Amino acid sequence: MHGVIEPIHGTAAPAHRGLVLPVVLVLLVVMSFAGLLAARRSATVEEITNNSRVNQVAWLSAQSGLRHCEAVVIDSVESGNRFDAATKNRVQASALQSPTDASAAWNQLANWSDSSPVLITAPVADANASAALQAAPAPRCIAQALQGSRYLITARGLSTGATVNNDGLLLGGAEVWLQSVISPEVPIRSAGGGYE
Repeated sequence: MHGVIEPIHGTAAPAHRGLVLPVVLVLLVVMSFAGLLAARRSATVEEITNNSRVNQVAWLSAQSGLRHCEAVVIDSVESGNRFDAATKNRVQASALQSPTDASAAWNQLANWSDSSPVLITAPVADANASAALQAAPAPRCIAQALQGSRYLITARGLSTGATVNNDGLLLGGAEVWLQSVISPEVPIRSAGGGYE
């Protein structure tokens, strides 16, 4: 008996064959969300880092202004020749009762405008400073006498790209305010021309 083998037609496909497409689509959606979350996190970290850098530049600028004003006060009290008379005349001689006195020059925003007669502008950072600090606006400070042969120094540092209006109000960027109270008679002049 010779039998003829007939081909089998119409065999049923396995049941899992239609499952591949939905699984691949779900995996693509999950991978897309993972990619979006990673990109979002990266952008947030970059924004935080940039804000920290901008704040640091403003803080360094304010420190520079504070030290500059302290040197101006010391030079004016000691009748030194480190600063010109116009700069030394910007130190306010009318003595305040306390640093929080409402009549303090630093407390009035108009005194921080470019045309203010009491504003002392420190030099911009030199070539040894970072590029961000060199690009920041020049530090500014105000010095005013306090009772007891002391002086109140207030400095304002602005970040790179900071903008202020004609009244001295910050419109954009970062600013840092620092204050110190000094007694100029305590420091002594060093041989190198600085103060110890």
